[in-house]
Amino acid sequence: MFPSRNFFIGLVLSNVVVFFLVRISLVILSSFDILNSVDILNLFDISNLNIILALLITDLITIIVHLIFGNTNVPIGNINLVIVTIPPGHVPLSVLVFVFVFIIFVLSFSIPSLQEETISGQDDSQSSSPEPPVVQPDDSLYFGYIPDASPISSEKDEHFSGYCSELKDYLEEKKYKFEKAEIKYGDRFQRTARKIINTPDGKTQVRPIPKDNLIIECSANTITEDRRKQIYEEGGGHFSEPFAKTGAKLLIQKNLLESLKPQHLSLPLENQEIGILGKTTTSSLIKSVYTNSIPKAYPNRGDVIKALNKQKLTIYSSDSILLKYMLESEKSGLEEKDQYIIWPEHFLSHENYGVVVYGVYKDYKDNAYDSRYRQLQDTTNNFDGEYGDLLKSINEWITSEEGQEAYNKYINQFAQ
Repeated sequence: MFPSRNFFIGLVLSNVVVFFLVRISLVILSSFDILNSVDILNLFDISNLNIILALLITDLITIIVHLIFGNTNVPIGNINLVIVTIPPGHVPLSVLVFVFVFIIFVLSFSIPSLQEETISGQDDSQSSSPEPPVVQPDDSLYFGYIPDASPISSEKDEHFSGYCSELKDYLEEKKYKFEKAEIKYGDRFQRTARKIINTPDGKTQVRPIPKDNLIIECSANTITEDRRKQIYEEGGGHFSEPFAKTGAKLLIQKNLLESLKPQHLSLPLENQEIGILGKTTTSSLIKSVYTNSIPKAYPNRGDVIKALNKQKLTIYSSDSILLKYMLESEKSGLEEKDQYIIWPEHFLSHENYGVVVYGVYKDYKDNAYDSRYRQLQDTTNNFDGEYGDLLKSINEWITSEEGQEAYNKYINQFAQ
């Protein structure tokens, strides 16, 4: 039975209603302050094009079902939706097919794919080759850092620098002995790091370190409730007191910004590619604020700078501190800095950086994470794990005169 005119009118109206319901739902989600606590919007990486594509596929399947089964109705029982109860009755089969098929397809388009995109570079060449296993027992304790997060942490030609390097020096003065371990952006908060060894013959070996030996993660790590829970479950971990405050902004070419004629935080970025680092709070933020843009994930900041220098990327979003370093420091590697501007004047988000310390709670394997209980322990400094005193030492240093000197030396000029 060929669908009637009313069937097609109803299908079109359903398309319009569903499209705007999905978009409004995402706006409502992003309006709550959940971006810094739960990375929920990664579950809804839905662009307008994806919604339209899901609707078109759903329409086609619905029409086929209607051609085969006609106006068949399906009996349903009571449906309790907590707020309201739908009484029993009959629902057209085509309506049920439309609803269920659309949900399936929109979810299939919503699976985060940022990490699937890769840019060729040194980091990928190292990760593509299998890393040799640790041959000898490794009893060393490790201070983890990200090598390209200046001015917070960086390493070039085996020279470790930045705010985190000052913290490591301080801990060594306090008789804590740590070796350095490199952490990839995608491995943060998973207690996963690797040791880079330069051999006498000029070659580089990459060795994973034992999971329990990574005690500290120090870099541009934003504190969120979701991450608090993750590091607790990975090894009784806890964030230090915040040592810096920042927020997301855009690094954008001046001529492009002028052509877009922005107003306040509004910027028409439809089909504009925005570079981001995968698995960061910024990636979720950009997808919620600029829903029609095209996020493009990079594995590390070095590849971002290469793309900017080759004009393959015109917009990059990250924390303001890191963007200012890229734009103002001669060591950042960004060429033709006068072509770029950091926008907008106000932050798109508000974030605190903290140092991760594992082994702060000894009962993490037996007791599930409880945010209220942990907050109570914070107020009493009740850190009963092996490295509870280490966390206290780090908190004392952050607020001490020496810690403030490190902040002023590395961070303050880029935090304004």
